[in-house]
Amino acid sequence: MSSYLTFNAHQVTSLEVWDIIRDYSATIDLLFNRHNFINLESCVLLSINLSTKLEKVLNKLRSSIRLVSFSIYQPRHVPISEKYKYELALMVFTNQSSSFRSVALSYYKDYLDISNYSSIASNLISLNLCIGGLSSTVSVYSIFRILRLCHTVRI
Repeated sequence: MSSYLTFNAHQVTSLEVWDIIRDYSATIDLLFNRHNFINLESCVLLSINLSTKLEKVLNKLRSSIRLVSFSIYQPRHVPISEKYKYELALMVFTNQSSSFRSVALSYYKDYLDISNYSSIASNLISLNLCIGGLSSTVSVYSIFRILRLCHTVRI
């Protein structure tokens, strides 16, 4: 697939990638390192491998001007680095040049740091978060913090 994309990556508008495949290679890392998806409008990343380096992926997604829908679905038994959880949330919530309208971050995070963000991207109209953490820190009030900052999200 990657060899086909060498001359056709500019035609890709929607991408759904399972990172963990039969040989446990990091597919997401490979695709985003080799290709620029300049017309990408929808991106779904599934089961991110613990060995996947997301720095380049995040930089490319941050600079994407057409990306409208972004989702990550991470199974509970496949951990994702706390660093990347933070970076993903930061990218989604604070990227002012972002065209994101719909975001789904389906991995456990407490999102307590969201109240520290100085500004939130105002383009979001659909937000799906998997909020989890210690019962002493995560409650229904975590959701209220997020909704206060994301004024355009439809309830």
